[in-house]
Amino acid sequence: MAQRPAEAGLKLQTCVDLLRGQLATLRLGPARTADHNSTLQRESLPSGALRLARSGLLLPGDVGATSANKGVYWISRNSSAHVGV
Repeated sequence: MAQRPAEAGLKLQTCVDLLRGQLATLRLGPARTADHNSTLQRESLPSGALRLARSGLLLPGDVGATSANKGVYWISRNSSAHVGV
């Protein structure tokens, strides 16, 4: 049985400033790296910002809960709806 070559992938992580209409951060990384391991996930946002995240990235005591205490809003697509303020 012949082996198939490994498929390459690229993950694009962004931070968009909607008030200025600018791309604030653009990072490229391996596609197989989990989102919660991204350094972008751990960067703080300014007060009044909105963080959108996939499920499992914003759990109590995690970046989302910490950000909410600093005036950052967040939305996560978990099985139970989470909207933090």
